[in-house]
Amino acid sequence: TVAPSTCRYIEDQLRPMNVAVLDAPVSGGRPLAEAGKLSVMVGGAANDFERARPVFESFGSPQHLGPLGNGQIMKLLNNAMLMAHLQLACEAVEVAVAVGLDAEVAERELLAGSGSSAAMRSRIRFRDLDIDHIHEMLAKDHRLFRDVFGPSGAGKTIDRLTVDLLHRMATSEWK
Repeated sequence: TVAPSTCRYIEDQLRPMNVAVLDAPVSGGRPLAEAGKLSVMVGGAANDFERARPVFESFGSPQHLGPLGNGQIMKLLNNAMLMAHLQLACEAVEVAVAVGLDAEVAERELLAGSGSSAAMRSRIRFRDLDIDHIHEMLAKDHRLFRDVFGPSGAGKTIDRLTVDLLHRMATSEWK
């Protein structure tokens, strides 16, 4: 995930060479990547998107989102929502433990019910990964989110939840 302005900078640099540029971040994680079912969020000229569509379809479901940079904007929204949902998932398990429930049982039941989410699955998966590296990647995405959406005042609730998650991950509160 990069800033939409980075895509436009690359396009400016390559325009004299008559190179078409698309931004096409993906989402879905390893299982969907292995199944060739990633979400592909594409920004750029429509005719360039159509030329590249077969490549994108080889690993996922491409969606053209308009001008160059819009793929990155959608990816930033996607990642910010994951972080906000992850904060809620952590807090739900924390509340369950506070009232005497077992954390693993609470996670299992939350995954089985209507509160199930990709964030809860990520919370569980992150236990086996380098949390400092994950924190670093999410913090980068949060900075980009603020750069893109902050000036307009949009996304204040998502931003607050994301800040809370990053704090949780950076401290001993991460479980």
